[in-house]
Amino acid sequence: MEKISLRPMGLWESLMFFGIPTLLLYVATHIGVPTLSQTIGLPVVVSWFICGGTLVFLPLFVAAFVFYWLEGNPWQVSAILARFRLSPLSWHPWFKEPRIPGQTSSFTP
Repeated sequence: MEKISLRPMGLWESLMFFGIPTLLLYVATHIGVPTLSQTIGLPVVVSWFICGGTLVFLPLFVAAFVFYWLEGNPWQVSAILARFRLSPLSWHPWFKEPRIPGQTSSFTP
């Protein structure tokens, strides 16, 4: 995969990429969740998973693949994994040195 030079986003692109998901999240949390909880009687957390999943996360997931396609990338699993920077998780970095929860730096004598 070749390197692509990135240019800074303008105001309108920023509003599109961040404003639309923000509005969807607002609608899901302030309108969708209470409405679903009150009309159907579902617990709030279940309403959040339904509204958040369908109104926020599903459109973001679809948008990721639409923009991947618009970039002209091939529809191969290896290319998709490379473009989205998905690699297997490893536990090795988590256990390099013992840490206290909340510790932000190493103390050396």
